[in-house]
Amino acid sequence: MDPTHWCFTLRSRVLFHNDQRLIAEDVVASLERARSRPSSAVAQYLAGVVSVRSEGATTVLIETNGCQPDLLNRLSFVLIARSQDARRGTIAEPVGTGPYRFAGRRKDGAGLGRAWSGWRGRARLWEGHL
Repeated sequence: MDPTHWCFTLRSRVLFHNDQRLIAEDVVASLERARSRPSSAVAQYLAGVVSVRSEGATTVLIETNGCQPDLLNRLSFVLIARSQDARRGTIAEPVGTGPYRFAGRRKDGAGLGRAWSGWRGRARLWEGHL
């Protein structure tokens, strides 16, 4: 590619906690949500992104308005949701792909995470704020 076009190929066999396969459409919907929602707390991490699109089920293409050498670092702050969730207003019960799955909320509003057995072997037990 060139300094303003980034091409990402998703790892195969990545599953959400509901056993749904992660596809490029999920990444595109999540990045578009993050950069376009007025209430987004992470829009600044996508500054300079002109467009995000998928090319097939496993490829995501990002175009920027100039050289963005720190884009990879900034993308790590954006959570990826299932496309159907990313298009909704509020995601009350997130479904992710990492070692800990959403397990509810405490009275103070903090999210609880529990180890997910589908994570490349079992994650160590942890419970804390999401």
